[in-house]
Amino acid sequence: NRRGGHDPQGPSEGSARVSRGGTFGGWDKASQSNSMAFSPRTPGTRTYHLGFRVVLSWVVGDSKQQVGSAVAKPTNAAPPLAVAPFDADQAKAHQEAWAKHLGVPVEKEVKLPGGEKMTFMLIPPGEFMMGSSVDEIDAATNAVRTVTPSDTVFNVLRNYILAQGPQHKVVISRPFWLGKCEVTRGQFRQFINTSKYRTDAEKSGKGLGYKDGQFVESPEFIWSANLGFEVEPNDQHPVVNVSWNDASAFSEWLSQREDATCRLPTEAEWEFACRAGTTTNWSFGDNDAIGGQYAHCSSSSMKGTDSVGQKSPNNFSLYDTHGNVREQCHDWYGRYSTELATDPVGPETGKVRVVRNGGFNVSTAAMRSARRLSFPQSYCDCFTGFRVAMTIDTAQLVRNDGSSQRGEEPLLTNPTTLTGHDKYIQELSFSPTERCSHPRLEIER
Repeated sequence: NRRGGHDPQGPSEGSARVSRGGTFGGWDKASQSNSMAFSPRTPGTRTYHLGFRVVLSWVVGDSKQQVGSAVAKPTNAAPPLAVAPFDADQAKAHQEAWAKHLGVPVEKEVKLPGGEKMTFMLIPPGEFMMGSSVDEIDAATNAVRTVTPSDTVFNVLRNYILAQGPQHKVVISRPFWLGKCEVTRGQFRQFINTSKYRTDAEKSGKGLGYKDGQFVESPEFIWSANLGFEVEPNDQHPVVNVSWNDASAFSEWLSQREDATCRLPTEAEWEFACRAGTTTNWSFGDNDAIGGQYAHCSSSSMKGTDSVGQKSPNNFSLYDTHGNVREQCHDWYGRYSTELATDPVGPETGKVRVVRNGGFNVSTAAMRSARRLSFPQSYCDCFTGFRVAMTIDTAQLVRNDGSSQRGEEPLLTNPTTLTGHDKYIQELSFSPTERCSHPRLEIER
């Protein structure tokens, strides 16, 4: 059978079987032993120059791929990547497909002391264009120029906008869970009460709040304080005046409680989750006039934060990825590359960490999906909080057909290097019996 096809097995019946390769016999010329040479042999043929070799078939589920039988199909093949663009229905379908494949829920609930709970949404592996295009950068720069009379301030803001490019393709190769909402004061309170941890603001006395008509740093402005805004925060508001160190300490505490790897999301994970399949300026489109439906934002910085989850969610059912508070990420801040990146984790070293989103004090124009800022690890203010990611440990899961997944099997059919991601996860893994001896995580410094 000379026709092409997948896994061809020749005619279904015949009088002779195929033999391949040449022999040691002198009458076989080199031209008769090439890769394409073959000859027919009747099944009963026995001769001194005819042998064989054995093929061992893969066992997939309870089926074997055998010659002469139908090709066995995997019983639990990995679903396809969520390749942007995709809409809300497709986003939910991707989440449900990967949840079924892994035997985990799309929405995972974690119970904390004091009756507090955290909810995580499954984010499927995917592919998207990260950062801002040239046109988006030009438009954002022009918009800032029209409202910024100070050249000094404009130059600072322009540098941040330029750092949103070049736009480049990113692959998120593994699913993970991400907090449905930003971490609240009530959730952070349980961490403080249990661990007796002291935040950087409490130790330095440099929390930020609003007092006597101006923003001031003061020891009174800690994570649990009234920060002087129009709306007094309660335990359902996102926690602020917490540093990268504080957010990492909270994640470590949660890791110990859940016997899991909880962490700050990488910058790429954050933007993929924020965009949720969209390629527009915001996850709700390009019309900032409707931003108020999705983002708690204001032209006045005096209003303060709002309870989490009050606006419309994005396609992955995540709340407040635009507005309310800025969110801290794992990565050191650095320049983008134009090359394809798989599971990027940022530079190996740096001086400042990446911060995403825009806080309640800015308009929707300043909280586009690609917007990025940076602060030192110990810096904190009244506009910045965080949300937590949780690694899905595929080596420990049980398949939906009841068999255990052994080892770290590749989840993609054509994976590229996972060195950066695996190094990051390895350094964030904690022994369930190891006590937290230091409140700060040092990651790839």
